[in-house]
Amino acid sequence: FFLGPENVFSKFMHRTLVFSVLLVCVAAMHMEDGPVVETKQGKLRGRLETVSGQSVQVYSGIPYAEPPLHHLRFRRPVRGKSWLGTYDATQKKFSCPQQLYPLLFDIETEQSEDCLYLNVWTPSTRQPKPVIVWIYGGGFAFGSSYQSWYNGSLLATVYDVVVVTFNYRLGIFGFLNAGVSGAPGNVGLQDQRLALQWVRENIHSFGGNPKSVTIFGESAGSYSVHAHIISPLSRGLFHRAFMMSGTYDSIGLLDTAFESAVRGNEVAARLNCTGPYLDLTSHPDIVLECLRSKSANSLFDAVKNVTDPKISTFAPTYPTEFFPVRPVLALRQGRFADVDVMVSITWSEGDVIVTAQPDKRFWDEDLSDVPLKDLKPALRELAAVWMKDEYMNLVEYYAAQATQDNKQELREMYTEFVGDFFFVCPAKFLSQRHSEKGNKVYSFVFAHKSSKSTLPKWSHVPHVTDLPYYFGVPLWDHESYSDEDRNVSQNVMKAFVSFAKYG
Repeated sequence: FFLGPENVFSKFMHRTLVFSVLLVCVAAMHMEDGPVVETKQGKLRGRLETVSGQSVQVYSGIPYAEPPLHHLRFRRPVRGKSWLGTYDATQKKFSCPQQLYPLLFDIETEQSEDCLYLNVWTPSTRQPKPVIVWIYGGGFAFGSSYQSWYNGSLLATVYDVVVVTFNYRLGIFGFLNAGVSGAPGNVGLQDQRLALQWVRENIHSFGGNPKSVTIFGESAGSYSVHAHIISPLSRGLFHRAFMMSGTYDSIGLLDTAFESAVRGNEVAARLNCTGPYLDLTSHPDIVLECLRSKSANSLFDAVKNVTDPKISTFAPTYPTEFFPVRPVLALRQGRFADVDVMVSITWSEGDVIVTAQPDKRFWDEDLSDVPLKDLKPALRELAAVWMKDEYMNLVEYYAAQATQDNKQELREMYTEFVGDFFFVCPAKFLSQRHSEKGNKVYSFVFAHKSSKSTLPKWSHVPHVTDLPYYFGVPLWDHESYSDEDRNVSQNVMKAFVSFAKYG
């Protein structure tokens, strides 16, 4: 999850919009000339692109589930139906409904609840190749497989793998839990699971090996990867996992079913879907029917006004079919899949609470424009966006380690707290648990800061700044990245693909 300021990523976002100009010489074939594959649902026609002199087949907007519209809103996904003829998989489809951050997340496609589509890049359909499946982050609140830096062309062509990305439902659409089949919670994770099932059943048609599937994700995408490792419903759907900045060996991005219903009732009340003795607890079906009658924008407006909003107003929940018990308990009991794992964090994950907000005064090296009396309350408020209230007392332990009249030390302690609590310690715990169970475990810290970085000097490598390197963005964006950055990108891609191929 990242909400960075305009002057950090606006230039980067602009560059990604011209991806096809700078990186890809697109040999755009007419629909009738593109490559054709046959899946269990029917035939698909894709398009050919040329990347750095190599050909790659691209299949976009493949439906893996029925559109979750009308009576299917909030429900588990339904497997996609078959079709007659040849499906046009040359065009991107819709992204899932979400709040827009246009300077930060260049989602080029329109939004619709009809959004459960996936995309495949393959260098050829001959001989089975390892499969890499990407799950995007965004706090379970925003994100899309159509964000331009999630282009799998480089990974597919340079490293001879099949790359898959997909959309899943977000926010209230993907994670409202009313404790009934009409809104069982975690349907966004169930979307992901259905996409992985589609991969298992169909990826051989694209030259992929269904017995060599690696899932990877960043932030909420990393939490998602870990969720599938833990959930008994996802057993056998993948064989290796790479988690970048986020694991469920923590309390982050997780609610109880009760907490979800409480927030759902707040939303329903603002939309006049509740009344005396009428709410999601007493009459869930009636309230859900009312919520289904509202537009997506109406739901968004209501969610924005929920009391004490956090990064994820609606997040994965337990106990549910997907998470029968609290994830950390399942981990302690060894109830998780036996798969090889790779785990990474960035050098200064927690800097994100400052670099992700728009008040530039907090960026200054000496914080000269922020009065000391205002600094601690402001930093506490920034941390609170990430934390449940019952854990906020822990931040005071960190704050006490700083010289109380030293602004820089105070900022460092608050950012270090968020980094340790959400990313660093959970990554260590996960590595230990998997190692104790006999799984192969690779863990590392991404500590490279670009010489062209526009982040403040005091900030090192915050949350999400590693992400572009894994999709090869520095290899084509020569203005925003240096030769050293390109070497780093090649090295991390090579290491990751080696893990995906050999464990």
